[in-house]
Amino acid sequence: MISLSLLLTTMSYSQVTGAFTDCRDGKVYKTVEIGTQIWMAENLAFKPSSSALCYGNMLLNCDYYGTLYTYEVAKTACCKR
Repeated sequence: MISLSLLLTTMSYSQVTGAFTDCRDGKVYKTVEIGTQIWMAENLAFKPSSSALCYGNMLLNCDYYGTLYTYEVAKTACCKR
């Protein structure tokens, strides 16, 4: 039986990092390529004019955890290219 820690230390992963710039506010987000997909490595922090919340209703939490969106706002929160 192989332990999980041994298995993880013998596997190697290559990651390609990059950046994505939000066209609405110019904020730059880190990205990482995993396999054939590119993922955001940071929480989206776009602040729409309404319907965005911070965890615990504390503004500082938006900086730490990211912004919380209602379902309707989340459907339009990503920048279209």
